[in-house]
Amino acid sequence: MTKWAPFNSVTDTGSMADDVNYHKNVISKPTLSEDQLYNIGLRLTESYHDQTVINIKLYRNGKLYLKKGLIKNIDPLKQEILLNDNYKLYFSQIVEIL
Repeated sequence: MTKWAPFNSVTDTGSMADDVNYHKNVISKPTLSEDQLYNIGLRLTESYHDQTVINIKLYRNGKLYLKKGLIKNIDPLKQEILLNDNYKLYFSQIVEIL
């Protein structure tokens, strides 16, 4: 069985190969203009006051994720948003509001 898995047969190369594959898929965080940041803030406050479901595209650990939910609380001092399923995200993670 080790004949067909040469990289995993040596102890350190398996984790090194996983690390290389991880870094190949990592993307850099998109930069946002002032207008985009303003529109994101506007959509967040509208969704919070209207209690409508919002789709948020966020950046975390080199990948983009999509999160859907109701905004339970917005804390401007800590710059964080709490969704109805107690999922906490920060303003700096938000890339786009869909």
